[in-house]
Amino acid sequence: MTAKNIFFLLFAICCTYFGVLVNAAQSQGDTKPVVIRGSTTVTNFIIRENKDKVREDTGVNFDLFVTSSGRGLRALAQEEADIAMISSRLENVINKLNKEGLGLKNEDFVLHPLSVQKVNFIVHESSPIETLTGEQVKDIFIGNVKNWQELGHDLGPIKIITEHSTGGIFRTVVKQLLNGQEITEDRITMQNAPQVALVVSQLPNAFGFLSAATPKEQYRTAKIIEVPDLNIEQSLYLVTRKGKTNAQIISLIDTIMQLAEEKNKAQ
Repeated sequence: MTAKNIFFLLFAICCTYFGVLVNAAQSQGDTKPVVIRGSTTVTNFIIRENKDKVREDTGVNFDLFVTSSGRGLRALAQEEADIAMISSRLENVINKLNKEGLGLKNEDFVLHPLSVQKVNFIVHESSPIETLTGEQVKDIFIGNVKNWQELGHDLGPIKIITEHSTGGIFRTVVKQLLNGQEITEDRITMQNAPQVALVVSQLPNAFGFLSAATPKEQYRTAKIIEVPDLNIEQSLYLVTRKGKTNAQIISLIDTIMQLAEEKNKAQ
């Protein structure tokens, strides 16, 4: 074999070797878990009970981080997540985040709708309150009414319990009930929505809100009251960045949306 032939043989071997390395690297990249972050409400509505089924049906591995709508969308915008879960209109969450200087735009994201769920208002199980008007609920949240006695109940000061201000239910209430005015700072803030029910279940003078999508066991012993003239609904979505999806992400979204559609029809 001539030196020239030996050179071309070695060159071919090297090309094949490096081609294998590139393919292996790409393969490893393809198997990197998809990161899903955000809303506890979306998680409770469809993902938590279907995690194993979604993995089995899609063959896609994913990591789930349950935080809040705002934190999920922030992570998506900062490329720390592949899919965000939000439980409020996109513009509501973006407006809140942009007050923190993020500079997000609606057109940067793609919405994948899952469901529309009612927002429930809750009190302690021992509370004599069974019904309020929409105006009374609004007055409580903006701080015009601070004591239950003002509404005819001898329960003392009203303890407002909410999730974090970037939470989807919080943003929905601010938008639909308060027309963009923020809830009074005189409140107890929890890190996520299920913790609201936990605290309301412990405080006789508490008042809070929670999604109808939240499993009954997470309501603890909190009691849902009627507000006949008020109907607040929150929209549940998966969100992706425009132009930043792949076959794995699309497969996950399609499967989760199908499961959500089946659940909506069954409700």
